Amino acid sequence: HVPGVIVDGQDVFAVYEAAKEAVARARAGEGPTFIEAKTYRIEGHFVGDPELYRDHAETQKIYHDTDPLKMFRAKAAEECDAIDAKCEQKIKDAKEYAMQSEYADASEYMKYVYVDD
Repeated sequence: HVPGVIVDGQDVFAVYEAAKEAVARARAGEGPTFIEAKTYRIEGHFVGDPELYRDHAETQKIYHDTDPLKMFRAKAAEECDAIDAKCEQKIKDAKEYAMQSEYADASEYMKYVYVDD
């Protein structure tokens, strides 16, 4: 008998918790855990699938309402905002550094382009 859990596959945190518990069980020598992550397939079965078997508007609504990235962002807004701000500052600092730096000497333009012997 393999124990199992059903989890909302659209919820990053729910999947993480289920996986964390399964890993802990396995590491404790209690064997495997079956995780059924219920999710929604937003694309066809293959590239170019015309998806004539379902309503595109309904598919988009379901996806819009259960987008895992939006749900993650909503639950972790402060952390995401802090990461965004940090990244924006790094980009700003890098641009400022580049704009204030002197041009490289013309003899160095090809340096690191090809492998030197």
